[in-house]
Amino acid sequence: MTRRLLSSLFSTILFLFFAIGLDFSLYGQGTLGYYSTASINGSPTSIAATSFSSNVSFSSLGRGSGISSVAVTRQFASSGWTTSGSIDVNDYYEFTVTPTPCTNFSLVSVRFNLQSSKASGSNVGGPTKIALRSNYANNNFATDILNTTIPADDKAHSYATTLTFSNNSAPVTFRLYAYAAEAASGTLAVLDGYNTPFGIEVDGTTSSSQSVGGTIAGGASSICQGNGTGTMTLSGYSGSILYWERQINSGGWASVGNTGKTTYSDTPYSGGTWQYRAAVQNGTC
Repeated sequence: MTRRLLSSLFSTILFLFFAIGLDFSLYGQGTLGYYSTASINGSPTSIAATSFSSNVSFSSLGRGSGISSVAVTRQFASSGWTTSGSIDVNDYYEFTVTPTPCTNFSLVSVRFNLQSSKASGSNVGGPTKIALRSNYANNNFATDILNTTIPADDKAHSYATTLTFSNNSAPVTFRLYAYAAEAASGTLAVLDGYNTPFGIEVDGTTSSSQSVGGTIAGGASSICQGNGTGTMTLSGYSGSILYWERQINSGGWASVGNTGKTTYSDTPYSGGTWQYRAAVQNGTC
């Protein structure tokens, strides 16, 4: 905001505002990424993801230490699942979704295809129960997002769960536990399907968390020396107000404090051209 103050005369007021950061914008929504098993031929230790968004990245899909890979064409299969009716904390599939710096993401659903099968030459199958958990909001995989049964019938079954993981800027790790296996030699596989085309799909939205400067308005259109500027008001910003500054005749900015305040008023101490600005920053962005 610029004010020209002429001794005992008046000044013309122009607005000048500076802020740290860029404009807020919605990047995209829909399927953020997926894991496909179409190219599997053997027993890989992990499979890479395909991401639809440049604002998030997906880790490889991996396994917990309690299960072992099994070679099944076009399936990411494992055996060694616990036969207990309770979850073994080492028996799971795992993947992590990570936003790029200064990006927030909201996750709305996870969809996946699974098949519980009998081991070769056996009449008993793999796990009959599954549970999806995450570390979102420091949950540390303690709470079920989804807990349901799965038939050990050598057929693919589709599952989906709704999420309310909103405006998150930290990585989120998911673990798909399986338990109550008919036999430890039975398998549970992630595989591409029909209702859900890929083995695992993650849906959500991403948005920028960059700082937004906003606009300063208000104050008198002209003042005489010794009078106040009137109240200047900052609006339309995103982030925290770090401080306000002023300068006279482009002589260099000086902080006037006013941290966290959306309004500021001043009484210039001498004639000249006065400028006012506020600095806004959203986290480290």
